[in-house]
Amino acid sequence: MKISKTIFTLFLVAISTMSCSSDDGTDGKDGIDGQTGATGTANVIYSAWLTAPTAVAETIDGTSGMSTSIVAPQLTED
Repeated sequence: MKISKTIFTLFLVAISTMSCSSDDGTDGKDGIDGQTGATGTANVIYSAWLTAPTAVAETIDGTSGMSTSIVAPQLTED
């Protein structure tokens, strides 16, 4: 058993050493940089901060918590 552990450890060290190399391969040709785009938030819709209505204590599927509803007519299915 001790020999198996030693062989396994040496195998792992050998694999780790061989898999790490300073050479990252041939570099490709540099392309031309594109124009700078507008600053934004990638597919995130947000609005101004608001104060949520008072929360109500309730139990859903055996889990107790607080819930409230916020009306957001600006959000559509589009």
